[in-house]
Amino acid sequence: MFMSSARHSHTQARLTAINVLFLASALVSILCAWEISKGATLHKLNFLHVKYNYQLMEEMTSFEENRQIGALTELILNIRKQPVACLEIIGPVEAFAMRVAGTYDAVMLCEQDIVDADRALGALASYDEGALSGEQLRAELDRASIAFAANSAAFEPLVKHTVDAVLWTMIVLISLKGIAIAYFGMRLSNRIADSFVELDAVSKEARQNADRLNLALESSNEAIWEWDQSTGKVHASHHFFQHIGLPDPGETDLVAWLTTNAHPEDLGGLEASWAAHLSDKEVHDINCRIRDGKGAWRWVRIKGSVPGNSENGQESVVSGTLSDVTDFVEAQLQAEKANAAKSEFLATVTHEIRTPMNGVLGMLSAISRERLEPRQQDRIHVALQSADSLMNILNDILDFSRLDAGSVELEMLDSELTELTTSAVELLRQKAEEKKLRLEVEIADDVPEFVSVDPTRVRQVLINLVSNAIKFTDAGGVAVRVAYRGANDEYGVVQFSVQDSGIGVADADKKRLFRRFSQADASITRKFGGTGLGLAISQRLVERMGGEIGFDSVAGLGSTFWFTLPVNIVEAPEETPDIVSIDSDRVARLKILAAEDQVVNQQVLRALLEVDGHVITIAENGERAVAAAQEERFDIILMDIQMPVMDGFKATDAIRAHSAFNSETPIIALTANPSREVRETCARHGMTDCIAKPINLETLNNVIVAAFAAEDKKTPTVVFG
Repeated sequence: MFMSSARHSHTQARLTAINVLFLASALVSILCAWEISKGATLHKLNFLHVKYNYQLMEEMTSFEENRQIGALTELILNIRKQPVACLEIIGPVEAFAMRVAGTYDAVMLCEQDIVDADRALGALASYDEGALSGEQLRAELDRASIAFAANSAAFEPLVKHTVDAVLWTMIVLISLKGIAIAYFGMRLSNRIADSFVELDAVSKEARQNADRLNLALESSNEAIWEWDQSTGKVHASHHFFQHIGLPDPGETDLVAWLTTNAHPEDLGGLEASWAAHLSDKEVHDINCRIRDGKGAWRWVRIKGSVPGNSENGQESVVSGTLSDVTDFVEAQLQAEKANAAKSEFLATVTHEIRTPMNGVLGMLSAISRERLEPRQQDRIHVALQSADSLMNILNDILDFSRLDAGSVELEMLDSELTELTTSAVELLRQKAEEKKLRLEVEIADDVPEFVSVDPTRVRQVLINLVSNAIKFTDAGGVAVRVAYRGANDEYGVVQFSVQDSGIGVADADKKRLFRRFSQADASITRKFGGTGLGLAISQRLVERMGGEIGFDSVAGLGSTFWFTLPVNIVEAPEETPDIVSIDSDRVARLKILAAEDQVVNQQVLRALLEVDGHVITIAENGERAVAAAQEERFDIILMDIQMPVMDGFKATDAIRAHSAFNSETPIIALTANPSREVRETCARHGMTDCIAKPINLETLNNVIVAAFAAEDKKTPTVVFG
């Protein structure tokens, strides 16, 4: 077969060579005929040039002074037209051929004719104006006539020799073509004779291969199909249909067969996949469900392509494979369900743990504000730190489960990069100072002041990276740097990097860093603690924001973790009012209605608020909150969103619509999921603000004071004094 293929290749090459020779010969003949035609035209133009020159000389013999010169002018103009026409015909090929055929330059002769004609026309004009005498005009025209005759005499042999050269060239090329065709024809006839000898052996081997292929197909669950697009008919290996319990359809209409047997939900995907293959050259490879002979759905993988994946996809016959992948797809679906169930379980368990943790943190915060002995205060401080650490772990698990489920939504806001970076770092400064580490922030001069990002997620990634750097550094310091690579005036890329002088990462451990629940090795987990989720969460958040994250590290010399974010540059927002300080005495003893169904959360709210002297009324659900709001006026209403009987949204709607005392009272939403959608929903229902659970005392106080100040028609940006 190898030799046969080689011989067929040589045969095809010779056929191609003969075709090329015929094509080249035809092309040469056309070109030569075209050049001969041009030569005839040039010869005619030169003849006219000579004719008009003779007429000029005859006119000059009978020329008398004070005679009209119109006839002479017309003759000169006719003489001038001939070299102009010649220049339009003479191209680079003709100019070269004429230069080879003679000693004169044809273009130069034509241009000289034009110059002589223009000079003669000038003399006629001067004579007509009286500037030249008859003798002077006669001398100028005699000189021009002699020049015209000389140029014509020089031009004529150039045309003749050029035409001769073209004719001989054509004769030589045609002769060479005949010799070459004779040579290739002899070799081709020998190859064809040899091919007939091989044909029988090749046909026999092809039959054997076809038998082997049929045997292999009959023993597998794969089928080969062919689809004739011109007729819409499809033919597939009959054993495949036997495998799934369907009768062999033979040559049938593909669209009709799929409409009858394929799952209705999969028909659109099949059509879209094929359209994408034809238009975008994507591989047509898709799984769909086919009803088997028992009425059950089986997963089938369909692969196919237009031969060569042509640009127009108009070939008549298309082929591909068909295979039963039910077991594989069902196993994959089960794995996806298990993964989704795991994420849901983690989110549910984490959310449920956060409720009692809210009680722990709230009560500890309330106790820490009471008068305690130093020893008791230290113990409360340790308990608060431990509770905060546990809450951080829960938050990590919850974040990761949300990212795993793809339910994390970004909230793009106009943010000040410098403030965003420094505020995130400042949260960890005390932690660095406890270890006597330097903590520096360097922001490049070209970093834009305001950009559109999700500040919460950027701050979360920065805190993760800086916290890790401090955790794994015992001496030296941590440097946070921000750089900028601008693409244009409105768009660019910001790069954040966190460099430390810590333990670094060994080469063998680098590939494990961004895996979930993974640190470099078990000893690091025991020594430094943590879930190993921080970097995995950071990676997914950065990628969710369209950026990249990575690191460079040398064991024992420290690490540099970095991430990049695409950003849109925005204008600085309008100036906000200055932050004013309101004396807490002014907002002490507020009457607060708290709608909360969880007993623990009720106790936490009461403990946190009564420390500052506020008077608290608890409503176990939204319905009771509405009833309480009808009976007396409150300064602030805290409204849990999820409650039995009536939820926080419906309760807020009822209070805004029907309460005589509290239709304009600030209502603060309490929720474990303060996402953008939840905050927007709160605003639509007339809620003033929204804070997250577990409730942070400082956040709660600031929100209450801000709402109270806003109600007094003062600036809403306030802090406690």
